[in-house]
Amino acid sequence: MRRNSNDCFVIGAGLSHCVSSEMPVLADLLPVAERVVRSRSPKLVSRLHRLGRNVELWMSYLAQPHPWLSDADGLYNQSIFSRISEEIAAEVLRRQNLALAAPPPDWLLNLIRVWDNQKSPVLSLNYDMILEKALWTAARVAYVHAYQIPTPPIDTRAGRAAYDEEPHPTLRLFKLHGSINWYYHGPHSQSAPIYDLVLLEWQPDSLSTIRERSSAERCHWSSPP
Repeated sequence: MRRNSNDCFVIGAGLSHCVSSEMPVLADLLPVAERVVRSRSPKLVSRLHRLGRNVELWMSYLAQPHPWLSDADGLYNQSIFSRISEEIAAEVLRRQNLALAAPPPDWLLNLIRVWDNQKSPVLSLNYDMILEKALWTAARVAYVHAYQIPTPPIDTRAGRAAYDEEPHPTLRLFKLHGSINWYYHGPHSQSAPIYDLVLLEWQPDSLSTIRERSSAERCHWSSPP
């Protein structure tokens, strides 16, 4: 790998799948979306299939208003988008837990150390936390220092103190489509923060514990692709 501080790295599902074959690629998430849509509107499934078998196109279509839809139909589609987002987050977490049952590969830790040393910008299209957990394992740097948007710990809602660490320069991680550890109070909240569940260690995370800790926030945060 050429070490140049001017390099910018764009990563997708392929990197996580190289870490572990348990990690899903895009096509693996389509059945999750199909199941959600079919349970609510079988006719909508056939309409979405005209876009191809690409779950990102489906989610973009459902999240956006369209001039040929009534307000009620547009809001109904957005509700399906929200449900798909929740189910995909649960599926990614399930598959991530399977991957985290094995130690991280050396090549991943070496790559993270290079990015950490070079303070490299990394643009991620992934919802998973493979990079964040690898950053803690490889460099003992909490991923909050890598995020390029403020994500206060979710426990601060109850009055607990936020991070008391000094900023630690490291790789600069831009998660363009959201993350399974991000929650917020819904699309109609005004300037509400995105909260972070703070899942540092390279180990499986309990879905029931996550749901309990995030119960006050209505929505997993993901952005239409």
